[in-house]
Amino acid sequence: MTRKPQTPSIRHHKPSGRAVVSLDGLDHYVGEYGSEATHAANDRLIAEWLANGRQLAKRNDLSVNELLVVYLHHAREFYGTRRTCQSQLSRIKVAIRPLEFQAVRQQFVDGGFCRSRVNDNIRDATIRRWAC
Repeated sequence: MTRKPQTPSIRHHKPSGRAVVSLDGLDHYVGEYGSEATHAANDRLIAEWLANGRQLAKRNDLSVNELLVVYLHHAREFYGTRRTCQSQLSRIKVAIRPLEFQAVRQQFVDGGFCRSRVNDNIRDATIRRWAC
């Protein structure tokens, strides 16, 4: 008798209070355990997994900006709004900032702008940003 393959179910990750589902040997956190939004996110993830033959599609085409946005979203969910964790989130933002500027600078250079002029503009933007 052949068993019907089961769809992975949501588990409660008690240390973080988040919902987790394991696909392709990796844990995927889909939100706060028990919320409606979490169930919707899990349904989307499972649907993608099923549509791709019970495996998640591999994405190799993320830009630096897209990767930073995904990571920052993850960090906000992981560290939440607790005051003690806000300092860690602030450190992450400070660490990400130079990568954002490098990506923007490279786009200008690739567009044919003079590197020294691009660097001057980036430096001016950095000074304005830190002055606020």
